[in-house]
Amino acid sequence: MNGPVISIIIPVYCAEKYLDECLQSIKRQSFTDYEVILVDDHSPDESGNICERYASEDPRFLVIHNETNKGPATARNIALDRARGDYICFIDSDDYVSSDYLSVLYQAVLDNDVKIVMFNHVNFRDGEKITEDIAKKNDTMTIEKYSDDMVKVLEDYEHTERYVSMWAKIYHKSIWSDERFPDGLFSEDTYIFYRLLDKCKEFIYLDATLYLRRLHDSSVTHEGYHMENWNFVDAKCKQLEYFKEKGNQRCVEISFDSVMHYFWWNINEMKNNNMWDDEIVNSYRSRIRKCVRALKVTDTYSFRNLLRQYYIAFFKKIA
Repeated sequence: MNGPVISIIIPVYCAEKYLDECLQSIKRQSFTDYEVILVDDHSPDESGNICERYASEDPRFLVIHNETNKGPATARNIALDRARGDYICFIDSDDYVSSDYLSVLYQAVLDNDVKIVMFNHVNFRDGEKITEDIAKKNDTMTIEKYSDDMVKVLEDYEHTERYVSMWAKIYHKSIWSDERFPDGLFSEDTYIFYRLLDKCKEFIYLDATLYLRRLHDSSVTHEGYHMENWNFVDAKCKQLEYFKEKGNQRCVEISFDSVMHYFWWNINEMKNNNMWDDEIVNSYRSRIRKCVRALKVTDTYSFRNLLRQYYIAFFKKIA
């Protein structure tokens, strides 16, 4: 028996307030050949029971219950190991999607013969009333194609969320054959997005608003400053190392600039929140001293800029 065309992966934790709305938006899809893999990440509320209710009512819904809380990265990895679809989508349990979300995306991958399609979303505040059927019609959607163009991706700071967010794409399953999220780490998307996009080489951005993203104070990304934000620096250091191995010097340069951006942002946030930690700062400064050695003078990176970065890495006082 053949599997479903699309696997939808949803990590679930403390989502009882929003989960019905999320899952109902999936049940209303005009495209019906899908499975939903719900990973109840040892949620202490009624989320697990809600997942079980949907699974009992619809065989397309599968529930996996983690015995301990493992975090969204590990929950996604568990679901990826079980996914049977030819294509993979991720949805966060407090968000929901347009009724033609799957049909538009599946048609886009077929029409354009690509393994990743990125698409648009709209943010809304918790409690705000907004219609789900906001996707643009097929005859008005524009398509932007990327072909072996990671420099363009990394330089496009205005649309960073488009590239980084896992929920803003549909993927061919083969993209995930040897890729998984870093278990237990905050900002897991930042660690992997560039590897996925670089691997498939050609992908498109579809100007269709298919995903409704809820913003509320309890979201991890909207909490106050915490030390796990240093993971952004760690992720960008790994990004730099990846492109160094690939021999893509321009992407190395852009990655180093991102390393420094998140380094100084964390420094300022630690000061502003009275959370200074010499051990963490010194540890990441050592990482920067290693990263800076990957730079060299090129047409896009001047000798003056190179000297400046060495000065910051080795001599500039921080505290």
